[in-house]
Amino acid sequence: MESAGRDAESFAALAELAELLAIPVVEPQSAVCANFPRTSRLHAGGELGPLAREADLVILLGCRSPWYPPSAKVGSAAVLVIDETPHRPHMAYQVLTADHYVTGATAATLRAITGAVRSLGFDESAVSARRERLAESYAAADAARAAAEAKALSSAEGLIG
Repeated sequence: MESAGRDAESFAALAELAELLAIPVVEPQSAVCANFPRTSRLHAGGELGPLAREADLVILLGCRSPWYPPSAKVGSAAVLVIDETPHRPHMAYQVLTADHYVTGATAATLRAITGAVRSLGFDESAVSARRERLAESYAAADAARAAAEAKALSSAEGLIG
């Protein structure tokens, strides 16, 4: 997800869908704006590969090139692209390796998906288990970040003092 957050409604619609189903959200380094709350336990960092290996579905929102070269796509997940302009006319080479495309307004599409999920129902125990796993993963990543920051601060203090 690189640019879906340019629109506040898309940002909110993604957060709502992700929270409803405990969907991990990845923001690559190529993101051009904030697309999802980084303080959310569902924010899964910037590396899609580890999650894509285990996923059965990857949804790309506003992505120009999620993996390059196209053979770098990991896992066997189906790929759904939701974007107002999935194939950028200004890009000479763009391969999304998607199975399905939904062209149109991102916020409206995400809200329609959320509404359909609520209407059809879902396995709440599976979502709860996924939410717990993601919270544990987030806590571990947060602890690793804090340790790295403490180490860097300690090193910096040694240089100054």
